[in-house]
Amino acid sequence: MILPGEQRFQYETALRQLQAFPGSWILEIGSFRGGSAHCFAQAILDTPDTPDSPESMLVCIDPFFGCYDEGLRAVLQRDFQGASSFVPFCEALGPARLARTIPVAATADKAAILLGHLHAPPFGLALIDGDHTWQAQLRDLELARSLLLPGATILCHDSSWEDTQIATAQFSKQWGYQLERGVGGDFDRITV
Repeated sequence: MILPGEQRFQYETALRQLQAFPGSWILEIGSFRGGSAHCFAQAILDTPDTPDSPESMLVCIDPFFGCYDEGLRAVLQRDFQGASSFVPFCEALGPARLARTIPVAATADKAAILLGHLHAPPFGLALIDGDHTWQAQLRDLELARSLLLPGATILCHDSSWEDTQIATAQFSKQWGYQLERGVGGDFDRITV
């Protein structure tokens, strides 16, 4: 669950990145109920568009039906009668924020193919909060790296989980990226 302090951190990080990279987009891998997406979409709305740059958008990748974690799947079954997490995702964003959001209902490996056809401008920020296994974390980090501008930021949520710690450190070392541990709550920050 995202705490108010973490929401503020995500919002402020998004504002900084949108100011540093006008017209850039934000990528979120692992949206679930839309808490982080709400913060990012609000930052997009609060950043004025400039005539010489395109509108910033948020791309959210999530299967939206169930989830990989048995406990979270049980919560979906109980709270939403087995419905997809897409309904609470949309409710969390509301109409204005949804207008600047492109939800991609797929797993990250399938979304990589779809993103190749999106013709999006480069991304200035990515949040990795998908499947928290070592393999999936590395896959998601590589997908984000392929879409990000030099100097962009990757936030990795649930950085206290062992698999995410190992994968994030391995990825940062492999590419020579700066890694900051435990920022803004339970995040790691990578500067590419």
